[in-house]
Amino acid sequence: GRDAAKQYFRDHPDEAAKLETAVRENFHKLMGSQSRVAAKAAGRAVDVSADDFDDED
Repeated sequence: GRDAAKQYFRDHPDEAAKLETAVRENFHKLMGSQSRVAAKAAGRAVDVSADDFDDED
């Protein structure tokens, strides 16, 4: 099960690296269209300046 898989990848770090690379290269295929939109929006930069904050509590 899960523990056996974890141990396998501990014992075979080269296989773990291959799997991680494959997942990172293809994760977009696993995401639905709503998730892609949300992920893209979350990655956008937001401009913030000191004027955006009120010093009074």
